[in-house]
Amino acid sequence: MKAVGIEAFGEVSLLKELELPLPRPGRQEVRIRVRAAAFNPVDTKIRTGVFGGAGFPIVLGVDCSGVIDAVGDPLCEFSVGDEVVALAFGPACGGTYAEYTVLPTSFVAKKPSNLSFEQAASLPLVGITVFQALIANGALQKERSLFVIGGSGGAGSMAIALAHTCKATPIITTAGSAESAAYLTSHLQIPAKQIILHKGLKMEEIEKRALDLVGTSGFATVLDTVGGEMTALALRLADIGGHVATILPQSQIDCSRNSPIFQKSLSLHFVFSGSAAFSGKPASWTMYKSQLKALMQLIERKELICPQIEMVGSLSAKTVQEAHRRLERGGMRGKLVMQVTS
Repeated sequence: MKAVGIEAFGEVSLLKELELPLPRPGRQEVRIRVRAAAFNPVDTKIRTGVFGGAGFPIVLGVDCSGVIDAVGDPLCEFSVGDEVVALAFGPACGGTYAEYTVLPTSFVAKKPSNLSFEQAASLPLVGITVFQALIANGALQKERSLFVIGGSGGAGSMAIALAHTCKATPIITTAGSAESAAYLTSHLQIPAKQIILHKGLKMEEIEKRALDLVGTSGFATVLDTVGGEMTALALRLADIGGHVATILPQSQIDCSRNSPIFQKSLSLHFVFSGSAAFSGKPASWTMYKSQLKALMQLIERKELICPQIEMVGSLSAKTVQEAHRRLERGGMRGKLVMQVTS
């Protein structure tokens, strides 16, 4: 089969086309003929060796949609021909920049008929990340305020879409450009007055504008998808007893007596959606299936908006290299997706 991967950790130029043996599914595994695969910032971290890896070549990619091509267990809940979405995260899963991938059934869910393969491929990682940050713990509630730092990216878009589903209000977010603000208004129905264009603003100015918009002492829930000084801002924007979730690792967080975390009795959630996939035992992987199913049911009932997608080409080293360069430049709106097979 054709795939795109690496034979050493490092720069974008190391991404290359590979010809690999067709993988065979084992017990409680399925093989998917990949129709579409999406790109995520975590892909660039895997490429540079942040998560390590046992043996090269490594096929990258964690998001895909496709058709079940083979099952490793006659009692499998899936059948050959089923249209599915999958989160191929962790050492038990094959990568998705490939014509075929094999992974445990715990990382797979059936694709709703009202989703294209391209739309479906954009959902697994951002959907599960935001589900764990805001839904699984009950942080998103009807008529409770939400501030999203980085609302036009993949995770930010999903957070806003789920906030609409949960009827959270008001929803305030940041945008880095007029184009990102236009995307938030047109695709995610965020009024322009609820979008803070942060370019050129000091953190204190963003904080004041956000608090003026919410009209209270802070937000019930804050999601940080950017990191750095924005994480400190998230803590200052949260109301007493509020919930702050960040999807970025932090080297230093002030939890002293004078910190917002202690002073306002905040709950702070560091979200790594791959924790069970990388560190957990197979019994813990079932959460991926249940969360994927919950998201697909919302899509099927037309209660959840998919992120905007942009097709960047078909499976090739050139396509993958361009997608990684764009991810590393930042400023993404929605998700980048490539066609893998037809």
